[in-house]
Amino acid sequence: MMKRFFKNFAIGVYVCIGFLLTQTVSYASAIQQQQSTLYPYNDIIELQEDFATGMNSSGVIGHLNWFTSGGTTSSASDPPTELGYIRKATSSVSGTVANLLISGNQNNWISANVHQLLYRVRLNTNDANTTVRIGESNTCTVSPITSSGVYFEKLDADTTWFGVTKNTGTETRTDTGVSVSTSWTYFSINVTPTSVEFFINNVLVATNTTNIPTGSISPCAHIVNSSAADKTFDIGYYQSRTFISR
Repeated sequence: MMKRFFKNFAIGVYVCIGFLLTQTVSYASAIQQQQSTLYPYNDIIELQEDFATGMNSSGVIGHLNWFTSGGTTSSASDPPTELGYIRKATSSVSGTVANLLISGNQNNWISANVHQLLYRVRLNTNDANTTVRIGESNTCTVSPITSSGVYFEKLDADTTWFGVTKNTGTETRTDTGVSVSTSWTYFSINVTPTSVEFFINNVLVATNTTNIPTGSISPCAHIVNSSAADKTFDIGYYQSRTFISR
């Protein structure tokens, strides 16, 4: 009888311990699930734009309040492919630089810091009278870009995309070998102090190690016409992640 008693007692103790451990794990898990999922803002700055909100006027485009000048700006959507997108058009005035950019104090966090950016863009007019640049710069309102930047570039005569790094006017320009098309395309760039990697549709297509900008640059894209004809492109998505050096 005593033997059976101690056996049952031991089983009861194990059951209680198991129950308590289960409750502890569940409680810890519940607490863990309530923790914030925000990125560590002291070390990383993240921006995302789907152009599903905002207006077409400069300073209030999208929820990031993009600025614009040159040509015309319109917004549209194409569900389910694009929740929203911004169209920049040069108009028929030759030499118009139609641009879209984040400017002002917002560009100060993009400089020599390690960062990544991504655009989803559709070029609607792919011809020998259209120049396009997509990336970052501090002189996005003029063509050619006169100072610094990292960007994809199609000049009038180009039939393929080029990856460009430019620092205070001196540039490195690398042919990606990827043909320019009128389809929605992902353009992404990884920037470090020693190299810049260019990706098209998630494929590495060029790497530059010289003329990497050392000063402040900001997200921007523009289209330029060299004939008296309207040229357009659409931007459906933007994303960036900057790792802050403190």
